[in-house]
Formats: sequence, C-alpha cells, structure tokens
Amino acid sequence: MNISTPILKNTFRISIRILTGLLILTLLYFLFTLLFSVIPVRSEKNHPEEIDMYIMTNGVHTDFILPVQTSSINWRTIFIPEEGEVISPSYRYIAIGWGNKDFYLNTPTWADLKLSTALRAGLGLGESLYHIIWLRSIYEEEDIRKLTISYEQYQRLINYILADLKTQEDGKPVLIQSNIYYGSGDYFL
Repeated sequence: MNISTPILKNTFRISIRILTGLLILTLLYFLFTLLFSVIPVRSEKNHPEEIDMYIMTNGVHTDFILPVQTSSINWRTIFIPEEGEVISPSYRYIAIGWGNKDFYLNTPTWADLKLSTALRAGLGLGESLYHIIWLRSIYEEEDIRKLTISYEQYQRLINYILADLKTQEDGKPVLIQSNIYYGSGDYFL
C-alpha cells in the first residue's frame, strides 16, 4: 500500500482550492473596481468655475495636480521635502497622490503588483501616505485631464488633505524615506 498517494491527492486538492480562491478574489477585485468606477457621484451643478486643477494617472496611481499658490493656500509652506529646503518658484503646480503606503512604495508598475498588496490597498488596510511631485508646467493629454472647480470646492479639498496629513510635533509633515521615484523631485509623506 502506497501511503504517499492519498497525501499527494490531498495536497493537490488543497493547492487547487487555494489557487481557485486566489483567482476568484483577484477577479472580484477587478470586477468591483470596474463596477464602482461607473457609479455616479453627487455632482454639484452650477458651481462657479474658478480654479483649474488636473487629474493625472500613470495607469497605477492617480494624482491631483493643483496650483502651488492661490489665495487659499501656498503648498510650498506645507510640503517641504527636507529641513531648510526651499521649493523653487519655477514650480507652478504640485501633484498630490494619496494611497496605500505598500502599494506606492512597492508597486511602481503593474508588473510589480502582488495579490496581497492589491487586497490590502483595495480593502483600505494598512498605512496610507501622500506622494508629492513638484511640476513647472502641466498640459492636458491622455493621462492628464483638466477639471475646473469653485473656490469652495478647492477649500474642501485643501481641508481634507491637511486633516489627513501625518505631522510631527512641530506641525511639519513626516517625510518617508524611500528609494522609489516616479519623477524628479518627488517624495513621500
């Protein structure tokens, strides 16, 4: 009597169930992503168009691109990459991305995506962070779309970003050290 045959059959069945479960979870993730992306959100009709901002994606991450300075805020005073560093006046826009820390730091491209990372990010588990990029200019193109909002909407966006920002005791954002760069002059908070 061969003892290894039942053990192998059991191991094979368990492996198939695990792989099937992982495949189903992955398919559900992408299905829910697709479904939730087409659900309309509450739109504010008849708002004055006062602030031009942009939405940018690289296919993996999405960023808001905002004017560096308006009457509401000067982002140079908020997002300072290193102690004493001055953000050049030539930077007219700031790209602000927010998301799962592990996803940002370990998934620069879709090829780097792990199922565990996707699940944690998709379920809102784990730490989040801000990704900051300073930009001199911005042009609308396939992956960058212009959106014009009111001052009131912009103020709500500012308030949300500032309320969520992790800061040190002195009120300055906590800089996250990383070797990952999506562009020149970018960093994580």
